[in-house]
Amino acid sequence: MRYAQLLGTGLSVKEAAARLNVTEGRIRQRLGERSLYGFQSKQGWCLPEFQFSVNGELPGLKKVLTALPVDLHPLSVEGFFVQPKAELVADDEPVSVVDWLAAGRDVARVAELARDVLTA
Repeated sequence: MRYAQLLGTGLSVKEAAARLNVTEGRIRQRLGERSLYGFQSKQGWCLPEFQFSVNGELPGLKKVLTALPVDLHPLSVEGFFVQPKAELVADDEPVSVVDWLAAGRDVARVAELARDVLTA
């Protein structure tokens, strides 16, 4: 069910290109270099919404994505970004990677967490 929801809310290459005001070719290039996250579905590429902000994309996204293991399942990637982390505390409360990055906090700290994600 979560996977279907991820697919339903994700952006296509065309939608991501419009969101970031770049060409579809540039989106594909960024998927290849892992500066944007996407996965293949029956409908083509799906770029999950969590990586985008009102101003385009989350600050520091490339540094975090390139630190994550390549073979993570899309739901694991989503969980990493959207579930609160005990290691990321703001106002005495754990926050998600999305909230941490959107607030302009330390990207290196999140990249370190990303390197420690297990693929099992």
